Amino acid sequence: MMTREPKYEKLEKRIRELEETLEKYQQEDRKLREDQSFRSAIIMHAAEGICVCHEINEYPYVRFTVWNDQMKKLSGYTMEEINRLGWYQTVYPDPAVQERAIKRMGQMRVGSDLIREEWEITRKDREKRTFNISTSILETDDGKKHALGMMSDVTDSKQVESILKKSQADLERQVSQGTAELIKANEALKDEISKHQLAENALKQSEEKFAKAFHSSPNAITISRIDDGLIFEVNEGFTRFFGY
Repeated sequence: MMTREPKYEKLEKRIRELEETLEKYQQEDRKLREDQSFRSAIIMHAAEGICVCHEINEYPYVRFTVWNDQMKKLSGYTMEEINRLGWYQTVYPDPAVQERAIKRMGQMRVGSDLIREEWEITRKDREKRTFNISTSILETDDGKKHALGMMSDVTDSKQVESILKKSQADLERQVSQGTAELIKANEALKDEISKHQLAENALKQSEEKFAKAFHSSPNAITISRIDDGLIFEVNEGFTRFFGY
């Protein structure tokens, strides 16, 4: 009976080890692909616009490598279109704004990140919208710097905020006007009350003077009703003179 030579057994063992190693690598590769697919799905379906770009030497000088679904909805452009037409050249058609945006991106690349900065963006359909933009710099193993951008459309909320501010200003103006009118009416009422008090005091003083003159007069004085002559008050002089 023939037995296998030791070298063949060693070879088979080595093959099995290689197969096991290959299976391990394949499992790790599948796991990495699943993780990458999961992360990509999160980015692509995020509610906020997410993009990644880096500088290039040729036109349009910026190339995007990540451009999620929300970026397409926000801007109207696909990643292929924006890489062909240019980010600055499309969303900032005004030369002055375009120059300011390029300068700001230059500052961002040396560490001055955008943090929810508001920029007016022109969409593919030429509609102007206000975006909140935040950025951060990512550096890959090869030393290349990439800009991560996150964007959201705040146009509608800004409009609502403007309406609320106007309503608040109108309300404050109405309250101010109403307060002024109340103050004016209060001053008028206080003036009227003061006039009535003065008139009342003058009348009281006049009555006191009359009563004093009436009762202290040495002459006989009566107060009677004109229509029937009924006497309803006499002074001390009358009592002394007539005895009544």
